[in-house]
Amino acid sequence: MVKIDGIPMVVRSAMRAIQATSVDRVVVATDDARIVDVCSEYGLESVITSMDHPTGTDRVAEAAAELGVTDVVNVQGDEPLIIPDTIDALVDGLIRDPSAEVANAACALGVDDEHSPNVVKVVVTQQNHLLYFSRHPIPFAWEDTTPRLRHLGLYAFRKDALSRYTTRLPGPLEQAERIEMFRFLEYGDPVALIEVSENPPAIDVPEDLGRIEEYVAHHGGWAAFPVGSRAGLDGVHAVPPLCRKGSSNADV
Repeated sequence: MVKIDGIPMVVRSAMRAIQATSVDRVVVATDDARIVDVCSEYGLESVITSMDHPTGTDRVAEAAAELGVTDVVNVQGDEPLIIPDTIDALVDGLIRDPSAEVANAACALGVDDEHSPNVVKVVVTQQNHLLYFSRHPIPFAWEDTTPRLRHLGLYAFRKDALSRYTTRLPGPLEQAERIEMFRFLEYGDPVALIEVSENPPAIDVPEDLGRIEEYVAHHGGWAAFPVGSRAGLDGVHAVPPLCRKGSSNADV
């Protein structure tokens, strides 16, 4: 709900998702009526979900079942600068990998984020499938030249992946790291990893708002990150929603 240059964060996140060409519909899934009201004010579709979901993926699964959709991209509501092309790359990567029903996105890990537990790190196999997540800086490297990847809060699901997720209990790795995507890895499901060149900072803690402002100032100001009008995006066709976003408990 925090306003960023006068626009609520969840609205900025959803409007950025609308610009992705690979999605047919963008819906904000939330357990908070205040977020529903804000979405309505800006002409965004939303759906109310249970307040008892332990993860955003559980919330998205409920919303997907209610809306009767099977192929879903989950964009976290704290990604007001998400690059629409990144969403498209994730969808394209999942389409190109018939062995996986789930895909996650990642980019190069910045030096400032190496030791932050709020930034999830990931290692990947030679087949571009996820091998392990951690809030520690992994992999360990004897030399500083070893590249590290930052896991992004951007997931794509198809077929029965979401419904299967909700039937499983969290495993010991998920409980230890508090990373919900372990619900697939610990049960042996392949998860495709789509690496993208960059991703703007997200807002994990209130202090990250300063990082957002610095990033935007360096990249042309807020005019370079338009959200359009209530009637739709200026110059962009605002298609009906099929993604999800998360905020104070919201997922697009």
